[in-house]
Amino acid sequence: MMNKLLQKLALIIPVAQIPFSIYQALHIGIGDSVQGTFAGQGAGHHVMGAISLLGVLYVLSKKIEKFNFNILDLILLFFLFLLSVLADAKQCLVAFVLGFLIFSLYLFKIDFKKAIFVSTLCIFSLLIIVKYYPPIKHTILNRKLMSKGLAFKIDVSKIVISKNLERFSNFFIGQGPGQSVSRASLLPLKGYIRSLPKDFYL
Repeated sequence: MMNKLLQKLALIIPVAQIPFSIYQALHIGIGDSVQGTFAGQGAGHHVMGAISLLGVLYVLSKKIEKFNFNILDLILLFFLFLLSVLADAKQCLVAFVLGFLIFSLYLFKIDFKKAIFVSTLCIFSLLIIVKYYPPIKHTILNRKLMSKGLAFKIDVSKIVISKNLERFSNFFIGQGPGQSVSRASLLPLKGYIRSLPKDFYL
């Protein structure tokens, strides 16, 4: 009973993001403002992007063994994947492709040809994303941003951890949904200063 309920939620929650995210993309614009049902949250676009891609994995896990996709499945997969692109959830996209590549290893036990096809598709998709998807291309291929951004993230992480240890509640709740490390670490980089939420603090 509980297993069936969880399976339904694994599809219902991602599908629920579609109308909200499409509306936000059309009326507000693509990018961080596309947050689905998590509108107003500091990292809502990343949470929504991750959930929509988990929905993709769920549908694929149900259908890929027999490769019995119908037109509704393909439309659903397209929109669920599209949401993470509209939300500029680039970390989610890269993690999804790499995760799906690992998932494809399972297929080697079922069908070698399908496994080769899926693995090749994942690698090709990752190369396309890195090469032609601007948000990721301008991040991964930007050595200055990658090197200095990583160094700043390490420094800021120390501050965030120390703040989390100041109070018992902070240890469990943290400083907010994704509002600290990533954004604060980019502040010293010229050209990457972005608006911060009102509740941002270190």
